[in-house]
Amino acid sequence: MRKTFTFFFILLYSVTHSFSQNRNAIFLHLTTGQGLSQNNVTCIAKDKRGFMWFGTQDGLNRFDGYKFTVYRNDPQNPQSISHNYIHTIFEDRQGRLWIGTDDGGLSRFDSDKGTFTNYLHKAGDNNSIVNNKVHAIDQDKSGNIWLGTVGGGVSVFNPEKNTFRNYSSNPKISGSLSHNVVSDVTVDRNGTVWIATGGGGLNKFNAATNSFLHYKSNSGNAASLSSNDLNEVLEDSRGRLWIATEGGGLNLLNPDTGTFTTFKHQDGQPAGLSHNDVISLEEDKKGKLWVGTRNGGINILQENNEFIHYKYDKNDVAGLNNGSIYAMFCDPQGTMWVGTYSGGINVMDHELLKFGLYKTNTNDPESLNNDNVLTVMEDFEGKIWAGTDGGGINVLDRKTNQITHFTHDPDRENSIASNYIITMCEDNAHDIWIGNYKGGLSLYDRKTASFRNLNKSDNPASAIYANIHVMTNDESRHCLWLGTSRGLLKYDKVSGNVSEYRANANVPGSISSDLILAVFVDSEKKLWVGTEGSGLNLYDEKNNRFTTFKSDPRQVKSLSNNQVNAIYEDRNGQIWVATSGGLNLFDKKNGTFTHYNKSNGLPNDVIQGITEDGRGLLWVSSNKGLSRFNPRTAEFRNFDFSDGLQQGSFNRMSLFKNKAGVIFIGGQYGLNFFHPDSLKYNTFIPPVFITDFQIFNQPVNNLDKDAPIDNQISAAKEITVSYAQSMLSFEFTALNYTLSEKNQYAYQLVGFDKDWIYSGTNRKATYTNLDPGHYVFKVKASNNDGVWNEQGTSIILHVTPPFWKTIWFRTLAILCAAGGIYAVYRWRVGAIKRQKDLLQMQVEEKDCGSDPSKA
Repeated sequence: MRKTFTFFFILLYSVTHSFSQNRNAIFLHLTTGQGLSQNNVTCIAKDKRGFMWFGTQDGLNRFDGYKFTVYRNDPQNPQSISHNYIHTIFEDRQGRLWIGTDDGGLSRFDSDKGTFTNYLHKAGDNNSIVNNKVHAIDQDKSGNIWLGTVGGGVSVFNPEKNTFRNYSSNPKISGSLSHNVVSDVTVDRNGTVWIATGGGGLNKFNAATNSFLHYKSNSGNAASLSSNDLNEVLEDSRGRLWIATEGGGLNLLNPDTGTFTTFKHQDGQPAGLSHNDVISLEEDKKGKLWVGTRNGGINILQENNEFIHYKYDKNDVAGLNNGSIYAMFCDPQGTMWVGTYSGGINVMDHELLKFGLYKTNTNDPESLNNDNVLTVMEDFEGKIWAGTDGGGINVLDRKTNQITHFTHDPDRENSIASNYIITMCEDNAHDIWIGNYKGGLSLYDRKTASFRNLNKSDNPASAIYANIHVMTNDESRHCLWLGTSRGLLKYDKVSGNVSEYRANANVPGSISSDLILAVFVDSEKKLWVGTEGSGLNLYDEKNNRFTTFKSDPRQVKSLSNNQVNAIYEDRNGQIWVATSGGLNLFDKKNGTFTHYNKSNGLPNDVIQGITEDGRGLLWVSSNKGLSRFNPRTAEFRNFDFSDGLQQGSFNRMSLFKNKAGVIFIGGQYGLNFFHPDSLKYNTFIPPVFITDFQIFNQPVNNLDKDAPIDNQISAAKEITVSYAQSMLSFEFTALNYTLSEKNQYAYQLVGFDKDWIYSGTNRKATYTNLDPGHYVFKVKASNNDGVWNEQGTSIILHVTPPFWKTIWFRTLAILCAAGGIYAVYRWRVGAIKRQKDLLQMQVEEKDCGSDPSKA
């Protein structure tokens, strides 16, 4: 059965633009499920160190690519943030982070200490902030911080003098602020301050006169501001001023005339603005204006003044998860961070996923009819043929954007013999041969778009009804070699005769098994045959015998595994063998093999297919993704689902490179494709920080009493711990947000570790029972594509000894010992002297008693 559709390729991941007409936006979602404090995200910023900050209606969040640190108000702690409802985040030129809250005024974050200094309105104090509801923050050229409040107008804070200057609306004063509800403050490149209000239109501050010029909506003037209720003002890289309005769409200021160009939603204009409630604006790295709306998703303005739309679709799990866009922020790398009403953070990475994917779409019949692609090839017309496991053949015509389905119809003799297509090939006559499961061999007739099935041939010698696992065309012998479940078959295309090669243990030189999985004819016209469980065979046609290569645990250079899934010859004539035990390179001279497996960098040892790109690099599919192998350096670069590959494993021999160099890979969940020269790699060198320090698995807070650090660990320079604190852990982070789970790490404790310890994606290092002394803990990291920050970061660690091992104790002990010795010495000297004196007295007394003159 043949069905043809106009096929608009359903691309989940856009890589090769020539294959698609439509591109869907891919968003990563960060919600409370990943640790965000609340899903209403009101504002976004990135600090100079590289941490991402998000304001929500329930707390301030810092994100390092792995986890969120949440800051909330603690009524018992005056150094905590003043309020949990965050409206705006701003980092000034000095690197200070300012936070505007709903009813807690202004908070300034100390990134070293992790504390906040709060500025609140004080009734009757003109030198305090004018109102506690701070919705907007910016910095002028003099370094003053401008604060837009809801209900109080504008406050201008001088951080050096710690003073406030306030501007409020006063209808009696000409040139005063037009309204006290301030939604946004923007300082343009010329230093001009623009104030957007919620009801009073747009204000331009004149510093010379200390007054404001008003731009308001005038129903009688189509060139005036479309609404007085404004949400945001943005100056783009070209110096244009854009105004987001509530109900009035998008406005562009014409500075020479003071007029506005308006973009509004109009029914019947699919390329127009999606909604007139515009609540956020941002410019991407390419200079495109992104317009966030209420319930209308994102609009991207094109040069022709039309919009591309990214809207919420509950059926699109990879799209926006909410249609109300509260905040947008484009980071220096080009990644767009989107804050939504109740969907948390939506992230569109600057680095597009590397691989495209064709797959079934249940909502669109004009897609693949079966996701399990078992084989793929390109015919001489450039059409892609995909054989599926139950859907027959899908033929993709890239020139006409059509798909043709060929499926088995039991009532039509000339339909394909089976819907289970395992192998296909095209010969030099442009005949397409199909190997079926439970259908034998089929030949496609281009003229009639039908099939001749050789499983029903009138000539029994030509009937091929076995399950065909693999097939290759051999023009030198005018035949097809068929690997089946009943041995190796040679089909003569001229005579139609079939020759069988069967395993026979009693016949020396017979093929090693009847279960054939791989067949390949090399550049020397040699036939190689891979089997299921019985190794590799090389056919000697002259002597009609096979030489078998098998795995032998006693021979380290034998075949690594006896299941051979694919065979490939590279541009240098080297034979590569894909097995279920790794990749093998055949040494023709010695008949031995060199093995490459997980220990050499492969993610999995079950290799399903091999091909080569234009630069001589091998591409190897496995049960765990795709690997690029450099034969010269023996290095692997692995790709997986996070790069845009389908989930699940790839299918055996479903790996094909077409004439243009595009590689197609069939798997259980569709058909991936890419051009190796079009793959883009992340060149960003990520900053590295130590983000946690633990003693006995308990995080250390620098604000705790007797804490071993004065600052937050990310800002600390030294740590001092006791010898009794015998279990220490460091946690570290590379601030690369593109596939951060693939960042790599290495660390070393100088004074203990002899060399760097490469820990892969593990971000924690633990040390126990360190000897007292001085150490330096160092850590470095790479981004997801292996670009390393070799400088990394470090911190000094002091481990203090027990008191009996300290210098002062030893000195005191020595002094005490010396004093004791001296005291003993003095006592002994005194004792000797006393004994001597006593003896002397006794002698004198004796002499006196025996004197004859006294007789």
